[in-house]
Amino acid sequence: MKVRQIITLKGWVVGSGWSYSQVYDDQAIEIDADDINSMDWGWWETDADYPPAEGEDTQIIVDLYAVDANIDEDTPLASHSKWVSEIWAERHAE
Repeated sequence: MKVRQIITLKGWVVGSGWSYSQVYDDQAIEIDADDINSMDWGWWETDADYPPAEGEDTQIIVDLYAVDANIDEDTPLASHSKWVSEIWAERHAE
């Protein structure tokens, strides 16, 4: 199925709250309908040697919207989010 994928990055700084929010990617993609409710974060590049800085982190939000005109295009079909620190920790777990 064809969906519109919008990836938003939101920066967080302890004590300051949210420091930025920006659209990282916005494009129509093909996805298997069975995969819409799960997210493989393998596409996200992290610095393999250094964890995110203490007191700062980035939240990655992936919203998938319908492209079909017969479906509400303003409400995501699915939404996934993960912190960069979580991805880094999963990749460096012993």
